[in-house]
Amino acid sequence: LVGSEMCIRDRPQPVVQPDKQEAQQEAIDAKLSLAGSFIGLGATNEARELLEEVKKSGSDRQRERAIQLLERLGSAKA
Repeated sequence: LVGSEMCIRDRPQPVVQPDKQEAQQEAIDAKLSLAGSFIGLGATNEARELLEEVKKSGSDRQRERAIQLLERLGSAKA
């Protein structure tokens, strides 16, 4: 090394963090999927709980799907 030059390996590497919004959307999609599975198993209370969470924090598409599933359960709260 000459003077103040650093080797590339000596430089701090940036921390790569996943896109928070993308991660949240994936988590909400997982809740929708799980709610669908719960419906298929007859665990409607658990499905309703997840779907209500999706209605509060999901994207427009996710909220629409949650409402559709709640209507299928006969308990939609628009």
